[in-house]
Amino acid sequence: MSWSFIWIFLLSCTTTKRVEGTEPGDCTDDADNDADGLFDCDDDGCFGSTACSTDTASENEPTEPTSEPESEPVNEPVSEPENEPTEPASEPEPSGPAIVGSQNNPAISCLEILEEGSSTGDGLYWINPTESRPFEAYCDMTTGQGGWTMIMAYDIVNKDAHWRKPIFGEGNPRSSDTPNWSDYRLEQDDIQALYAIGSARIHARCHREYLSSTDDYFFGNISLVIEDFEDYETDSNTNNPYQIAGKIRGNRFSDSNWVWSNAGAENRSPHFSGDLSQFSQASDSEDNFNWHDGDMNNQHLCHTSLGEVVWMVK
Repeated sequence: MSWSFIWIFLLSCTTTKRVEGTEPGDCTDDADNDADGLFDCDDDGCFGSTACSTDTASENEPTEPTSEPESEPVNEPVSEPENEPTEPASEPEPSGPAIVGSQNNPAISCLEILEEGSSTGDGLYWINPTESRPFEAYCDMTTGQGGWTMIMAYDIVNKDAHWRKPIFGEGNPRSSDTPNWSDYRLEQDDIQALYAIGSARIHARCHREYLSSTDDYFFGNISLVIEDFEDYETDSNTNNPYQIAGKIRGNRFSDSNWVWSNAGAENRSPHFSGDLSQFSQASDSEDNFNWHDGDMNNQHLCHTSLGEVVWMVK
């Protein structure tokens, strides 16, 4: 047998195996060109082809935009143009009437604020006892059940400005619109109005804080500063008709018959005196809770820089 015959026989028996991806369009014709059960890009023969590249597939596949195109106009403005006028913000509608003692609803006195349940403690509140001129006043809401309206306060260095000025006599307003502890007194019309609306008690002490004046304080009927008294024996240690209570330099009124002076005709500042021989370190005058004519007594807190002269009504 010749070798040429054998070679022709082998060639006739050998068939070339079809490989997917070797012909143009193999990887996109949805056909199993090599009959191995795998189609197009799922066949290993198409691996790495342009048609089956991951990047190319991503580029050819449409995707949802992640944000609005920058060139697309925004329909709603985020803010008003700076050069365009805007409406002012409106005040919130009140939920009810203003608090008693506020600027929008002044009380007639500190006592009314307390009785209305509007007290937030000692401090400034708005009152209008004349019903014609509201103003800020200092209210003591804690001493003696509270409700006290301060009508006068001063440091002893300013005593001359308050000398011989009875509380319900000659008017002597001092910084009446700005309550302070250095030099203060209400307008006379306001003091008179506080009495007219029913204030019945007077209170004096030697410090802005009552608890810092527990050896020097006084409570009594308001008639003590309304009526004229000249060296009046108060009977504060017996039947006590003016309901006087308190201490002067630690000496209780109930232990002695203190003498009271308050004379509008003579311009006597309201003050107590007494039998000075019974008190230690007494001066020739006990012009306490005020200063009238006597010498200063540094044993009395009102007469020192550590205290103040303070008067209130309720």
